[in-house]
Amino acid sequence: MLRVATTGFPVSCCSIALRDRPVVEALEMIAAAGFAAVELWAGHFQGLPASGLRELSAHGQRLGLQITVLAPYFSFTRGPARAAESLRDAEAVLGAAVVLGVKKIRTFVDCGPDGLASAGASDADWTAAAAGLQELCRLDEAVEFVVETHDNTLADTLPAVRRLLDAVARPNLRLNFQANDDFMKRGFLTCLQEVFPAVSHMHWQQVGVGNKHTYVEDPGAVDFGELVAFLRGKNYAGTASVEYCWPDVPPERIGSASRFLASLFGVSA
Repeated sequence: MLRVATTGFPVSCCSIALRDRPVVEALEMIAAAGFAAVELWAGHFQGLPASGLRELSAHGQRLGLQITVLAPYFSFTRGPARAAESLRDAEAVLGAAVVLGVKKIRTFVDCGPDGLASAGASDADWTAAAAGLQELCRLDEAVEFVVETHDNTLADTLPAVRRLLDAVARPNLRLNFQANDDFMKRGFLTCLQEVFPAVSHMHWQQVGVGNKHTYVEDPGAVDFGELVAFLRGKNYAGTASVEYCWPDVPPERIGSASRFLASLFGVSA
């Protein structure tokens, strides 16, 4: 069976692609598709008791799946109450991370389709976001909090990402580099090169017509062959995940993603 994670750095599948499946079934499908690592989406682990988390970890190990990243949702630009709630959520997520043996947490400055874009943010918004992320990073300095470069957040353009990293100035605040509108306009690989020292995780999807995210093997604006060559040339030591965050992802698309990536890395079944 093809194991994508043996290709130089761990490439996982984010379980959000199977959001409507029970977590055990999702893990089994991801392993059967050929992945050896998984990014565990919030809906698949939050709320589980410690015993349930231990069972989940053991089941992943039986399947040969390493859990590399946890993917909860935080917001720090929606006022003090939501920021405080995010920090409480983060404490629970960190507790789960200990049980699951995970040292990387996907992080949002804001989340949801109505998030605050950097172009509309005030100085007070930037101050609040930086303070919230600093407090987040202090919760566990041994964990990397990887901020997703997502549209309608304070990490939605190349200048905004730089400003955010400078404002927070915490060594365990890193980047989850994902295609967004600004990066595609400037050049995906060009932007990656600019912030590469801060990148610890990546979300991989293809970007099609109208900047719509689609499946990695589809034609589109991201040259994954060029991307893999760049990461190999840089001896990239981080992680990456195929992340399909839209509903109704056909299960066969998990397998086709694994095969596509294997072809790029020169791995055979």
